[in-house]
Formats: sequence, C-alpha cells, structure tokens
Amino acid sequence: MDVLKEPDRVATAIRDYLWNNDSMLRGSRKEYLDHPLGGACYIATESYYHTLQNPEAWTPQHLNVTWRTDLNRKEISHWYLQHDNGAIVDLTADQFDAAPVRPDYREGTGKGFLTAQPSNRTQHVLGYLSSELNGKKKEATLSVA
Repeated sequence: MDVLKEPDRVATAIRDYLWNNDSMLRGSRKEYLDHPLGGACYIATESYYHTLQNPEAWTPQHLNVTWRTDLNRKEISHWYLQHDNGAIVDLTADQFDAAPVRPDYREGTGKGFLTAQPSNRTQHVLGYLSSELNGKKKEATLSVA
C-alpha cells in the first residue's frame, strides 16, 4: 500500500512547520516516538484536510498502533487521511521508521475530527501557511487517480 508523506508543497510546509515547532504538540514527544513528528499526526492531518480542494473525497482515519517493549506495552493513537479511491496521505508516517511496528492502515476507522471547525492548533498552522506561502495558492494540489 503506497502512503504519500509529502504529496505537494502545502504538505511539505505543514511538515516543516511541525518538525520545528514543539509548541504545536500536546504532551511530551517522549510519550510518543522519538522523532520530530512524533505526536503531530492529528494536527498535521487536520491541517492538510482543511487545505484540500475536495475534502469531501477524503476521510480522516484513526487507528491505534501497539507494540511491546521489554518492560511494558506501548500504544499510540494515529491519524491520517484516506481518499475514496483508497489512496492514503500520512504526513507523519516517517515517525514510524525506527519503530518496531508500522501502522496497519487497513485497521483504520473513518471518523470526523474532534472539533466541527478547525481546531485552534490547526488555525495556527493555517495562518502560518498563509504567511509562508505569501499569496501563492494555499490549497493542496494533490491529485489522485
């Protein structure tokens, strides 16, 4: 299954911003995976969704990723987008590169975001995109067949 991590320049801008701004994360990254995008999947997914030209064709997906360490069981919540045709966009997928497991996208459950309108953190990212892209097209240009 192909997973798109940086399908266009909007996705790249979101990833770059979250990579460099710990203040956008809730809790400690150490709770998640030891990666700059660890714990950023919800805000990345919601931000990208609100830039899509046809968001109605995309469903926010949620799953839990679980693994065991020597001492305990670890479980994290993970968010990504799935297109009606099955294409997957996961802007934070590389947080699992060094993890003992990868998300099994077949286990994802389609659901809405936690807020009806863009969350405060998403509004912050969207404001950043507006200034970063400086008048250039701020909609995602992702095209899936």
